[in-house]
Amino acid sequence: WLAAFLLIIYLSGFLVGMILFIISYLKAQGRTWSKTFIMAFAVTAITYGLFSYFLGIELYRGVIFTY
Repeated sequence: WLAAFLLIIYLSGFLVGMILFIISYLKAQGRTWSKTFIMAFAVTAITYGLFSYFLGIELYRGVIFTY
């Protein structure tokens, strides 16, 4: 899981990678779609708000979105 998460972050960036990873992980654990999407977007929104808005740190955009 960790290697897949790092590859997703490298390719698509931190925010998109977090959403994709959390969705795939929670679905593999047998969670419902509604809880999965709520959790994925909530964690991503909190992470974005904390790092980008409050701390002013630009998160990695990924190889796909930088060219």
